[in-house]
Amino acid sequence: MTEQQHNAAREREEIASRVASFKATQEKFEREREHYFVTTLQNARGGSGQHVRRAFEQVPSSPQPSLPQQDRPRRFEPPIHHPE
Repeated sequence: MTEQQHNAAREREEIASRVASFKATQEKFEREREHYFVTTLQNARGGSGQHVRRAFEQVPSSPQPSLPQQDRPRRFEPPIHHPE
């Protein structure tokens, strides 16, 4: 095996190792998201319910009045450049 072939094989092994590590990390994140979802759903459906009630009590009962049109933030529009 030439040095060039050896380097190419080593690079392929490193890439395969990085891909495997990335895949393992993504699977870990997926398991954590699933756990968070299940826990949150259980709590919302009737776990202790304390944090759900507290969050609900903090929501204002009526919506905030909206700003008049002239006081609303304007959307950013970049200036138009005309070449001379």
